[in-house]
Amino acid sequence: MFMHFTNSKNSYPLNGIATLQRKEMKAWISNSSSQCCETIKRNIRLIFSSEACINGSFLDKRGKHFKTSKEISGVDMAEVQCFYKKIIKNAAVYREVRI
Repeated sequence: MFMHFTNSKNSYPLNGIATLQRKEMKAWISNSSSQCCETIKRNIRLIFSSEACINGSFLDKRGKHFKTSKEISGVDMAEVQCFYKKIIKNAAVYREVRI
């Protein structure tokens, strides 16, 4: 899934995959509403809609993602586990991620 970004300085399009950013996750968790707002739902659907987006969100920071094999997934599973421990604090957002 490719997403179309615009660089605000130069206003030219950039291509890349949608990935989860810490700032975004914190905003999701701090949303005190019992319902997810449409913007959060849309971002969750975008990021969790494909394996590429999910994997890109949790790439191993130690460079192992460049050596992917049967033994090395390239995904930082500790980071994935940390994400779920944080996201479960907001039941509405957690439900959206699980869908």
